[in-house]
Amino acid sequence: MRTVQRALLLGLACLLAIQLYSQDVQAQLEVDVTLTCESNQVELDVSPGSGGSESVVCSIENGAMYEKTVALSLNISGNDVDASLSDSQVVVAASSTEQVSLTFEAAIRSESADFSVDLDATVEKIGMVPLNQQVQSTQTHSLTVSILAFTELEYSATAFTLKSAPDESFNISAKVRNTGNTPVDVDFFISNNDEILAKGIDCKSEPTIRDLELNGYVDQTAMQCTVSSDYEKSEEVVIKMYARAKKTSDLEYISPDQSVRVSVEVPSEGGFSSLTEDLSEEDLQVLMYAGGGLLLLLIVLIVMVRISRSRGGGGVDAWDDEDFDFEL
Repeated sequence: MRTVQRALLLGLACLLAIQLYSQDVQAQLEVDVTLTCESNQVELDVSPGSGGSESVVCSIENGAMYEKTVALSLNISGNDVDASLSDSQVVVAASSTEQVSLTFEAAIRSESADFSVDLDATVEKIGMVPLNQQVQSTQTHSLTVSILAFTELEYSATAFTLKSAPDESFNISAKVRNTGNTPVDVDFFISNNDEILAKGIDCKSEPTIRDLELNGYVDQTAMQCTVSSDYEKSEEVVIKMYARAKKTSDLEYISPDQSVRVSVEVPSEGGFSSLTEDLSEEDLQVLMYAGGGLLLLLIVLIVMVRISRSRGGGGVDAWDDEDFDFEL
């Protein structure tokens, strides 16, 4: 019994001594830890179809000959990124290293921005002994989290004038919404420009859309097209126009083609020429041969009718020069 009492008294005395002299003792201990991360730059892809999250691993190294209990916390600027730790407290054995995972997440289509993040590692215990706040050691490691920019458009195109004629102009309008997460410049292009230019239609981009803000929307003229005065024939022309959203030289979005149908009507000149203006050279030759054959047949029929009437059907022997004396 006396042995137990002596042990209890000795333990209480030791605990009292630690409390009385802990600040002096703790000041002489190696309290710091070494804090590093595999990357100081975290990039979040928030484009449609992506995950919008990324993780990075950080290490807490204890170089002392005794274990340390370390509390971890994250501080991030802004509210657009959520941050979490795999562990909020770790026990690092003597001369050992422990790792924690930091996960960052942003909503899909979040606006492009950069955020600063501080990871704090505070040594709260050495062994089983809690440290006073005055001597606790906090190491801070700074990271940057970036929401990556991406470009995207909702786009459609229509023609203001669905019909046109030689020496006239028509406009093509575009409806565009910036569905990316950064302001962009928007331009328009004709993908089959060589084809329609060869036909006699010249389209020029209207440089009216610039610096389309985030979620910005426009509905306005994108192209003005002119039909040449010597356009050859009436037809429906398909114009394929696409839009390009551009932020930098390596950050752009090209939309699919939008087809615009325009009916070009060439006025008819009347007469026989108007009937044959759409015929090819081969068709015209066939038509001429057919006309000649019909004319020859008509002549033969007229001759036969006149002979029949004048000779009462006397046969070929009864024909004379007067039978062929007629005017068409």
